[in-house]
Amino acid sequence: MEFPTFTQLQYFVAVARHGSFSAAAKTIPVTRQAVAKSIGDLENVLGVNLVAKEGNAQVLTPAGRELRPLAESIIVNVQALMAFTDEQGFTGNEEKVVLAVANESCRGEVLSESDLKALSRSIPGLTVQVERFDADACIVALETGIVDAALVVGEPRTRAEPLAIYRVSESRACIAVSATDELAKLDEVAIRQLEGRYVAIPANLSFLYQMLSQLCEREKIQIMWRRIGNGLDENQAFVGHGGVVVVVGENSKLVSDSKGIVCVPLGEGEGLRLPHSFVVRPSENKGLPMKLLQPIRQLCQNRREGS
Repeated sequence: MEFPTFTQLQYFVAVARHGSFSAAAKTIPVTRQAVAKSIGDLENVLGVNLVAKEGNAQVLTPAGRELRPLAESIIVNVQALMAFTDEQGFTGNEEKVVLAVANESCRGEVLSESDLKALSRSIPGLTVQVERFDADACIVALETGIVDAALVVGEPRTRAEPLAIYRVSESRACIAVSATDELAKLDEVAIRQLEGRYVAIPANLSFLYQMLSQLCEREKIQIMWRRIGNGLDENQAFVGHGGVVVVVGENSKLVSDSKGIVCVPLGEGEGLRLPHSFVVRPSENKGLPMKLLQPIRQLCQNRREGS
């Protein structure tokens, strides 16, 4: 599966902000033809039209408007990491690995902050530089060589040449509900108990939506699905109005940082366990980043045994 390049996302955001290929080209700066080609390539990768011609301008289609905030988030995160790397003067000769860790409000964290600090100390002679940003940005940073490895929830989308993906742990799919909701009183929730409810899947959990919707279709369960953004405020408001938000694991920030919201696991019988993945480029399959794999697995095991 082909994945958008960082340059394609940059050109797309420039068009979205400036309203035409020509105006975007002047800000980059490249030729108008280069911008138009990049947008066409991006549309081919995603299989949707992102911009439409309107007079002398280019306007975003509904798909383009949906992509814009995600593309902007990826660009901001990757540029911030590049700036930080430049400031620190990192070089390829140091025994150092830069690890991107997904940091999103509605995913359960793979490892805690203290775990990640312990990770560097556990490997003599190797310093681990941890950078946190959203999952899609983690993979873009990995594919463009800005980071050496990534730790994410789920199995990430990749280019035609697959990334090397190693499962290090897993989490149960859970729901976040108001503490006053009848579901909050249960030890676990069967998917059938969500029938007729408004259930939201944050945009960055599309892989989980596919699993749940297939299960509902198979069991003939009617759920009113909603797609919402990834911000805490938006998710808190949805729960506050009686909605249910699907999260991964029981340590989501949506629960830990919110008063009156509780987490209830989906039933074991549903088979909804999501992998935590350690990801490297194929060229690094035997390289320095692979020294992190076993220590990360051990830390994940320690967390499970201690919980």
